[in-house]
Amino acid sequence: MEQSKFSLADLLTIVGAMAFGFICFLGLNFIQMGDDLKSIGFASAFTIVLFLCAFGAKLLKRSDHNFRTSVIFEFILVALFILIFVTLSYSPFPHFFNVTSQRSEVQKNLKASVNQAENMFEEYEDYASRRENLYRNNLRSVVAAKNTMPSDYARYGFSSSEVSDEKQIENKMFTIHADLFPTNYCDTITHNGIKDIAQDWLDDADKTVDLWKPIGIPRIAKEVKTESEGWLNTLVDYSRVREKGEVAKDFEYDLSFSEVEDILTQEKAPGAFSIILSIILWGMMMFSWMITKRHPRFPGWKMIFSNHKKAIDEL
Repeated sequence: MEQSKFSLADLLTIVGAMAFGFICFLGLNFIQMGDDLKSIGFASAFTIVLFLCAFGAKLLKRSDHNFRTSVIFEFILVALFILIFVTLSYSPFPHFFNVTSQRSEVQKNLKASVNQAENMFEEYEDYASRRENLYRNNLRSVVAAKNTMPSDYARYGFSSSEVSDEKQIENKMFTIHADLFPTNYCDTITHNGIKDIAQDWLDDADKTVDLWKPIGIPRIAKEVKTESEGWLNTLVDYSRVREKGEVAKDFEYDLSFSEVEDILTQEKAPGAFSIILSIILWGMMMFSWMITKRHPRFPGWKMIFSNHKKAIDEL
């Protein structure tokens, strides 16, 4: 009775290859610092090649003709499978587990970087509030002394008109607030302001780090610095505006980042768990080949090698 070309054992080969390839993808994603396309491409190639080697060796093992040729190519596929598997089992397969073993340190460093970006907006709002309060006090002082120091009254942009001094102060306070908090700072309707966008990004980063989502971790590590510096530059630009008569300093905020790139990219030797898991996955992928019986007409190893030696001698 002819054997089925595809069995449950072959399903183990597929599952084992896919599991091995996925873990390689996770390791590559750390090494490549979140380059998903490159990591997926390499991991997919690894998965396909390992499956084809294992499944091809199984098909050749049960071949019913050209036994000598089938055996030679079967051993070539098995040897190729072992070579590729051992190489990948050293890198990048174990890298995911090596990075995960340092999970607490990575989370701590990334959380610190995310938190300082969140605090930056609070610091800016405190800065803007202090500027507004100081400006209001100066305006009131200038108005109170407008008869004795008319030059200051004019320097701050006041004018003797039908508009009362109090109304002019109110208008100037509206202007400084609008300058320090322009419409693209925070938009409660469209949520497209810089603070809204930053908060969404930081909330997502917080969840990714807290829940340890390995696919997103490298992206957070790579982008948190550039994103934070971009937001800071925008806030500094907002703060450079000066009202009439106002003397103020630009917004300042120190950004310091705890580097985690070395942890995410530096490869180390496989650990015990990685080695055990790779052996299990090796067994799953090769199980179908190991249990497959050779065709009943297989002449036997002695005959195979005898014929092979005879052919060599004839040459």
